[in-house]
Amino acid sequence: MLGRKKVQDVKRPDTAGLMQRLAYKPTEANKAFDILRKMFNLAEVWGYPPGGRNPCRHVPMCALSGRLSSHWYDNSDEEILPFMNI
Repeated sequence: MLGRKKVQDVKRPDTAGLMQRLAYKPTEANKAFDILRKMFNLAEVWGYPPGGRNPCRHVPMCALSGRLSSHWYDNSDEEILPFMNI
């Protein structure tokens, strides 16, 4: 649990464990992780934790299945047009 830990006490296994516990609902897990990552990025800017380490760094996000590619611009027009209401 991260809720009662101080910033300097949160380690990478804590954030990875959070992602594993929330993996059954990947969209919500990724949204929570985005917020957590932003919080630790700001903490680094403000000088917390000492040494500037971010426990969210190198923790993978959950894979989303059945979604359009996040790199839709790499696809050809023929691949994108069926998804557009044109």
